[in-house]
Amino acid sequence: TSVSEGVQQNRWSVSLLPSENIGEAEMSDIDIRIFPNPTTDALTVGITGFQDNGNLQYTIFSADGKTIAAGNIDGSSTQIPMQRYSGGIYLLRIRDGKSERNYRIIKH
Repeated sequence: TSVSEGVQQNRWSVSLLPSENIGEAEMSDIDIRIFPNPTTDALTVGITGFQDNGNLQYTIFSADGKTIAAGNIDGSSTQIPMQRYSGGIYLLRIRDGKSERNYRIIKH
């Protein structure tokens, strides 16, 4: 907030996230499907093309950047419970130790 000629002015900076992948580095041979999105109950992460699924981890961040869930992606399909979180936009990060992919998740 700043004051200019006796009038208070608010200045806001907003960063928008694309609806698909953000921050995709390598992982080009891995097919990752996130569904349903938007979700109400559980989010399913489907993986194909990755030989060492035990080395994939996920982290979910709230809109204010706090980590709210984290775990390993086991096998070709992992369910992440979303029931206890309020409606809003979340960031799902999937990492393989060297690179990461980020997805915008909508929770109703």
